Amino acid sequence: MTALRVPTVLLAMVMIVGCQARAVDNEQVPPETRITIRFSHVVAENTPKGIAARRFADLVSERSAGHIEVQVFPNSSLYADGEEFQALLDDKIQLIAPSTSLVADLVPEWQILDLPFLFADAGQVSPSMAGPLGRRLLALLEPTGMVGLGFWEGGFRQMTNSRRALRLPDDFRGLRMRYQASPVRRQQFELLGARPVRGTFADLYRLLEQGEADGQENSLSNIESKRLFEVQRYLTVSSHSYLGYVVLADHDWWNGLAKADRDVLAGALAETADWLRANAPQIETDALDAIRASGNVLTHTLTPEERAIWRATIDPIYRDLDGWLPRDLAEIVRAISTSQL
Repeated sequence: MTALRVPTVLLAMVMIVGCQARAVDNEQVPPETRITIRFSHVVAENTPKGIAARRFADLVSERSAGHIEVQVFPNSSLYADGEEFQALLDDKIQLIAPSTSLVADLVPEWQILDLPFLFADAGQVSPSMAGPLGRRLLALLEPTGMVGLGFWEGGFRQMTNSRRALRLPDDFRGLRMRYQASPVRRQQFELLGARPVRGTFADLYRLLEQGEADGQENSLSNIESKRLFEVQRYLTVSSHSYLGYVVLADHDWWNGLAKADRDVLAGALAETADWLRANAPQIETDALDAIRASGNVLTHTLTPEERAIWRATIDPIYRDLDGWLPRDLAEIVRAISTSQL
């Protein structure tokens, strides 16, 4: 008998409800003592980040007995890519979780996480982010006035386009490919022979629908939830680049909270990160199944041989590391990337 598949959104709702040990009666918390936190993000609620944000909010409400309320605003409903940073510093919102690519606009060293083929798989990501690489990147945020509270995983980027299957670098020739923020992402497409077109996530569907870009790269859950499969005929499962998020707060706001409140938030963030690490792969798998089930997309998974050709084509990015990275970070990157060769 074929196993019954549970839709991703329903599964996520069950998981969210399941994480709550007891109901919280916010009416019993005096309004003057309640802390309200506005958490803005740009993706859909049924993506790994969207599910994580809702789960985090529920954990905080439970563990603070309603003293802290986290209001989640998904889908760029408050601010789009790039707008969130200033809104955070202006205290219009208190938490954001941008992709690490966007942080590279403020701290160029964060482009490290955009390097194609840096991580072989998800199992290599967590130790790197918990180790010297992650700690060093978080420390570099200090001059921005923001503090990094933790990393959330979002899967790996895959390639889509409306023109042809992308199997070898030559297939990229002449394609206009939307990229997000960092120069590393732009350089990747230039090395592949494509024409990079920068655009926000909120504007991505329109760019593709109106032909201002032929293709793009994104996680499977973002491709599915944004319904990019309606305007993209070809999907290459390349897993060529990690797509991660960092939870950020304004430094002064965060340090102005009582220690007990910071502890509640930090604990809920850490638990959410653990949950996401365990569940994001299945969310991505379900998204791929939904994309295929649409019947609109032809899918190709890179073979090991094709992957090696892509990696060799993009290799000049790694030869340029010393031009924009401090020596210690360049050495960390080389150690991670060469471990999979």
